[in-house]
Amino acid sequence: MAAGPAQFAAVSFTCGPTVGPGTAPPVITPLTVEPVAGDLEPGDTLKVDYGISSNVGLWETFVTLSGPCQVTQPIIDSLRQSVTQTILLVIPAACQLGVPISLTVTAVDAALQQTSRHVATQLSLVDKTPPYVFVMFFRPYGSGTTTLAGEYFTGDSIRMVYMAGDNHALRALVWEVWPAGYRDSLIVSGSAAAPGLAIPLRPEWSGPLQLKLYAHDAQGLTSDTIVTSPDSVHVYPSIGRPTAWTSVDGEIRDFVIDQRRGVVYLMQSNQARIAVFSITSMTITTTLPMPFAPSGIDLTDGGDSLVVALPGPRALGIIDLREPSLPLTLLPLTALDTAIGQRPARVRTTAAGKALVPLEGSVPSAYTLLEVDLSNGAQTRRVDAGDGGNTGGGLLESSLDRRVLVLNGGPGLFQSYDAIADSFGPRRSASVYDWPTARRDRIRPVRCGPRVSPACPHLRPPEHDLVHGPLARWPVSLSIADLRHPAVAGE
Repeated sequence: MAAGPAQFAAVSFTCGPTVGPGTAPPVITPLTVEPVAGDLEPGDTLKVDYGISSNVGLWETFVTLSGPCQVTQPIIDSLRQSVTQTILLVIPAACQLGVPISLTVTAVDAALQQTSRHVATQLSLVDKTPPYVFVMFFRPYGSGTTTLAGEYFTGDSIRMVYMAGDNHALRALVWEVWPAGYRDSLIVSGSAAAPGLAIPLRPEWSGPLQLKLYAHDAQGLTSDTIVTSPDSVHVYPSIGRPTAWTSVDGEIRDFVIDQRRGVVYLMQSNQARIAVFSITSMTITTTLPMPFAPSGIDLTDGGDSLVVALPGPRALGIIDLREPSLPLTLLPLTALDTAIGQRPARVRTTAAGKALVPLEGSVPSAYTLLEVDLSNGAQTRRVDAGDGGNTGGGLLESSLDRRVLVLNGGPGLFQSYDAIADSFGPRRSASVYDWPTARRDRIRPVRCGPRVSPACPHLRPPEHDLVHGPLARWPVSLSIADLRHPAVAGE
């Protein structure tokens, strides 16, 4: 069919109802408010009943609460000629107390004519409801919990998110520390607060510790008190040791303290070297270039050699510390599966003259543990480690005497190793995935540091401890703490 010329036509129509001259405005009857008398609190509900009629149809109605505050709720009436409504108005928390409440209903019809009706009630707001509190405690690297428990040291902080709410307005969040009798507070405003707080643990608070937490509102009402268990938290004293600071060029990924020679070996992976740091002069005395960025470092049990994990050549580097030139010998790791990119991730030595080498690679099955006999180079895959040989993240640490090692590979892969008996203990789960610390008779998935605690004893403390600054920053700060200081007597 051939297209013809376009045709046009004009159409007129009326949108909305016809409004004639002299049309009466809307009529509001009845209008009631409940409750009629008594006390209302912020958060309570006011019930408003009304009826409206209009000859031309109702366009919109506004219900307004005024006096202590102003709240307006619009209702679309869709041109109905008669409506009966029940509106529930919730009293906002910000409304003032003691101010009489008034209600106004305003109706607008299709002709944009409006009618209002006002009711002055005998109602005013009071606040008789106390606030409420809820607290989440956070341990380092741990998730939040409502139960405060564990071991702390003076100088640590108890960290928490202190949540509180009130139907009108809060005034203060309060916490008490017992048996010390210490009390502090945070002034707040508004109907809700959830600040993050830290309570520094003072030296005089050593021993069992209990917290009491409660809130006051603007009217002086007090919430229920959260009381932690009196025997769930113990605070141990920290030891202040003489500490010297300095900076070195390059990063520090790992380190080993050589007490016999009075030096610290710093693994500087980004610079592909080992730096020899003198504890006496607090300076780098020499650097040992590596053929590839090292990923792990440790001393042999006798202290004659430094063992370095080298992912690039897939080898262990053995540095002979008895020779002034500190020669490096490579021990290839021939048991690795190069098809899955297997390479050494770190290394720890044992009192039995062996090195345990956690491996990593391009697939999960690459994450296993390799044992290397340092006397003859023999290599064995430890399928008794982890879950059928899979060691997950493979974080590994040894005790000071290298008789006990601890493997933390993640959930279900927290395991001890007895170097003398050559056996792994049962698999467990640590509370956090972090570097473990091992001592002769206890295992903990944290670094205990220079502190005193029955759960973290330093049975054979080294003469020095070292703390290094952030990775991959220049310069890097070092602190050397003298563990021979009298403060550690009896540790």
